[in-house]
This record gives sequence, C-alpha cells and structure tokens, in this order.
Amino acid sequence: AATAAEIEKQYADRAQPEAVKMLVAILRGSYMGPGEGWFGPAKSRYTWAWLAARHGLEPAAKGLPRAQFKGPPDLFARLDRDGDGTISPADLDWSDRSPYVQQAAMVTRLFRRMDADGNSKLSREDFEAFLKRAGGGKDYLTPDDLRAALLSAGPGGFLPGDGPTIPMLVKGLYASEVGSLHEGPAVGAPAPDFTLKAVDGKESVTLSKLVGPKPVVLVFGNFTCGPFRAIFPEADTLYARYKDRATFLMVYVREAHPLDGWKMESNTKVGVAVKQPTTTAERAAVCELFRDKLKPAMPVVVDDIADTAGNAYSGMPARFYVIDPAGKVAYQSGRGPFGFKAGEMEQALVMSLLEAAPAPKDDAAAWDRLPRPEAPPLPAWAVKLSESLPKTTARMLELDYLHRAENPLGNVLAARVRLAVAQALDSRYGVATATADLARAGVPAEPGADSPAVAFARKLTTEGHAVTDAEFAAVLKQYGPERTTALVHSVAYANFHNRIVLGLGVEPRPDPPVLVAFDAAKLAAVATPPRPPWDDVTKADHAGPRISPAWSKGGADALGTALAAQTDRALRIPLPDAARFEGLAGREKEQAQRILWNTVSSGYQPKMTRAWFACLGAYYEESKVDRVFTNSMFWVVTRTNDCFY
Repeated sequence: AATAAEIEKQYADRAQPEAVKMLVAILRGSYMGPGEGWFGPAKSRYTWAWLAARHGLEPAAKGLPRAQFKGPPDLFARLDRDGDGTISPADLDWSDRSPYVQQAAMVTRLFRRMDADGNSKLSREDFEAFLKRAGGGKDYLTPDDLRAALLSAGPGGFLPGDGPTIPMLVKGLYASEVGSLHEGPAVGAPAPDFTLKAVDGKESVTLSKLVGPKPVVLVFGNFTCGPFRAIFPEADTLYARYKDRATFLMVYVREAHPLDGWKMESNTKVGVAVKQPTTTAERAAVCELFRDKLKPAMPVVVDDIADTAGNAYSGMPARFYVIDPAGKVAYQSGRGPFGFKAGEMEQALVMSLLEAAPAPKDDAAAWDRLPRPEAPPLPAWAVKLSESLPKTTARMLELDYLHRAENPLGNVLAARVRLAVAQALDSRYGVATATADLARAGVPAEPGADSPAVAFARKLTTEGHAVTDAEFAAVLKQYGPERTTALVHSVAYANFHNRIVLGLGVEPRPDPPVLVAFDAAKLAAVATPPRPPWDDVTKADHAGPRISPAWSKGGADALGTALAAQTDRALRIPLPDAARFEGLAGREKEQAQRILWNTVSSGYQPKMTRAWFACLGAYYEESKVDRVFTNSMFWVVTRTNDCFY
C-alpha cells in the first residue's frame, strides 16, 4: 500500500501509463477484475455516430432501419445484435454495463466450467460429466447446485488453486505474462509491421504484404489463457464467415499461466500445463499443443521469444485488431481477457467492410433520374466568411450545430445563454438566432429556473474577472461539473461567435443550425484563397478608435504579484477522474495533461473541446497569421479584461 501511494504521488501531475495503473491496482489488492488497472474499453473508429453519419442520420437518431441500411443484408444482421430489424446504439454497446455483455460473460463462465477437456467444444460427454459433478451424483440440478458450480467462493471469484497473490501478479506483470507493458498502436496510427514464421518454421508472413485490398484481422492469444481458449472458436467462426472479404492471422504470444508463473489448477485439470518457453522453438512447440487441442482453421504464426509483435501490439494475453486497407489501425480491443470480445471485433470488421465498399456503379445514373435534395441554406456569416476562410467556416458550422442542436446543457438552456450573451454584446444577429431557436422549441425566452445560469453567462461576458468563488460554487452546485463545464463552453462560444458576426457586419436573420459533417480528407483538399501580404496588413491605416494604454499600467512586478496570487488559489471545479482520459491520444492527451483548463474541458466535455480545437486548428492552418501578432493581441485582450489566463 505504501508503494502504491508513493507511485501515485509521483504521477500526481500527469496521467499514469497503463502499466503503472495496473501495478498500482495490483499493489492495492486487485484480482485483475474488469475495469481495474489497465482493463478498459476497446478503441474504435467505428461508433454509432460513424454509422449514423454514413447513413445520413443525426447522431441523436434512435435507430437505423433495415430499409435504410447501405450494405448487404448479412452485414446488417451482424450489426443488429438483438435482431429486432433496427440497428440501435444499444446493439453496438460492448461496455461492461451492457446487459448483453454481462450475460455473455456468464455464458462463457458456464462454458468453461462444463468444458471438461478444455478443447472449447461441448460434447454430450461434457454435459453429462458436468451434471454428475455439479449434482453430486444426482441426475438433476437444483438452483443451489448450479450456483455452487458456477460461483466460486474463493477470492476474486477464482476456482480453488487459481487465485493469485500480489507477488505472483507483480512478477507476471514484469514478465509480460498478464499483459504487455507496452500499450499498442492507437486507432488511426499505422499498424506496426512484423515478419513471423508459421508454426512449422518454414514459411514467413510479413504483415505489410497482407495489407491492401481487404481489411486485416489480427488475433493474439496463447494456450494457457483459459478465456482465450473459450472464445477462440468464435474468432475461427468469423474467419470462416469473412475469409473471402478479410485477411485473418493469429499471432501466438507469451504464455499467461505457465507452470513457473501464475499457475492455474483449472488449466492442469484439462491437460494444459506448460512452462514458459525460453526460445522461439519452444514457443512453437507449445503452439503445436494449442493447435492439436483447438484445431484452428485460420493461419497461425508464432511471435519470437523477444515478443516483438506481442509488445508492438500489446497483444498479451489476448487481443483483437482490425487494420484497414490503408494499413491504419481501425479497431483495438480492450486488453484480454475482459476486452477479448469476438462479437465486438466482428462489428468493427463489418463497418470496415462498409467503409471500404465501392459505390454502386449506377449511383450517378440513379441520381440523374431522381430529384437531388437541395442543400440547406447557409447562415449569413458562413456565406461571407467562406470567401476567405473556407476550412474554418466548415469547422465553425459543425461547432455551431453542436452548440445549438446537441448542447449538453439542453438546447433550450443553451439558447437562453446565447440570448443573454448576444444582448450583453448588442449583437442583433445573435439575438435573432437565439430567439428563433427558442421559438422552434416552443418555449419562452424567460429563463425561469435557469436564471442562475443566464445571470452567470451575462456576468461572465461583461465582467468575467468579477465572478466570485461563491457565485461559481452556486452554479456548480446546481448544474454539476459536466454541465457547468458545458455552460462555460457555451458562454465562450457565444462570445466568440457574436464578436465574429459583429466584425463581419452581417444583417440579423433567424438562420437555423445546419447539420453538416465534413469529410476530413475532402476538407483538407479545399483550396484557401491567397492571403494578402502581411506587411500590407500591418501598414494599412485602419480608421477607428485606438485602444487605451491603461491596460499596460502596473508593470511586470505588479503582474507577477497578481499572477502568483492567482496560482495559489484553489480550483473552482474538481478535476475529472483520470479514467475519463483513457481514450485520448496525441496532442489532445498532451494538452489535457499540461493545461488545467484543458484537463477540465477534455475530461467533462470532450466533444465540445474537440470541436473547438478542430475549428481553431483549421483557422491556424489557412489564416497564416503571424504568431507573434496573435499572442500579442491575446495579451492585450486578456489584460484589458483583467483575465489572468
């Protein structure tokens, strides 16, 4: 416990790597249960939002009927998990809270208890032997008999002789037997290449040579992992189902429960008892035992004794990957055993096949015969802004729709907040659109019970530096951290958007939000109009009032004193739990770990945060403004507003 506390202290100001999370969990007495340590959900390009967008549905849609599905009927059936004729978000839910996943876990547990010879096939003899064992010689079972046979009384739910000790788990962690210390490639990253030999040692397989016209499915596993043996036949069934449309390859990796490691009596009882191989040849020999017992149909290669592929993909003790035809990771299952879900992998593969499917050749001709749908009218600001910043305009349209139609505050409160900000800034366009949104929702503009949020939005707009801790605490108490973060985002967006509209000088009109989802590749190819020479911009004589120099009074010493006082203050909002950041990667993860506001923002409202940074990134890409100028302007504006940020 003391060691765990010291480790957590060392990572107090940054996210813990997966291996550190697992070590801390073990030291605190974890029995390697779901959700503990590094056991988390899968990461996938393919979500309900992806499927809905592909079929022209709003993300909030409740289902995709069979008649609207753009793909073969057999693929629809694999996504419609409950078979009710409609693909819904629940059909794609593989989290531990899903009733289906919970039931499937119990079925797998029952299967393993009944599979007397461990070959992952239940025979009549297996059923009869289980009945005899569980019934104590009777030819029937009572509910108590079945519970006693399935629910172990040992620690962590293990059968006698299977439960680990803390030293055993620590040893297994550092030996990469309970899982690789590496984390594997992120979704969207290039799939690490490898060349491994088949079990007989004669032929070699290079992954990069498999990538191309079809998706690739990688199956990592080993002989002594009981859950892998139980689920592997499902993976082999998927190989038989999709072998003409995808390439399957199993990679045999380091043993999870060798005799000289975390030994399991349940393995010994079914004839699975081997030491950890010390050479690649020894590993190939154990792989032969696996093949003799389970008789896999898909091709199998053996990882070298240095665990090259197992570490590159974090494949121990069991894991699935789907790699798209471009060689990028499209799906990474959670770590085995809990994340090793063949059905989840199959759905990711199905959506990969949908993504790669070419458009029907007669699509263009069909469209010529049908009336094409009219594009929705663009807001006045988008028409004007797109002349100089088309990519930024595209991302702003997505951001605008999120804030006006899918706001976590609820669209009514979000409209009332935008109305308060627009009124404070004297933005007639902002007042017109917010009022129109409320009218479409059939509600009055008066805030009623949401008066505190509206008052907070108004004060944050006009004198944000004067918002007191007590005022913020009252908002936090009423709305909680997630909605309070969304409230701050909404106020910031309303200020940002109204100021741009005021600068563009567009006439007020009640433009509705426009549902758009721009393809990243196509958007990247959009040509941006040439920027005027920077010298011409800086030397131009701009008429209008000059900023007062009062913002610069006080000097560096006064600013340093004020900044130190600000730094010493307690946070107004609790930091999100570290588990909220498990799905982050790259720059998003770096920002969330380095800047406190990004920690709060990405933790409580990741969708809003991503949409904002997508818009900001598009602006920086195509505006080509001088960074010294932008940072200087940032300084002037924040100092004028008495904002320490």
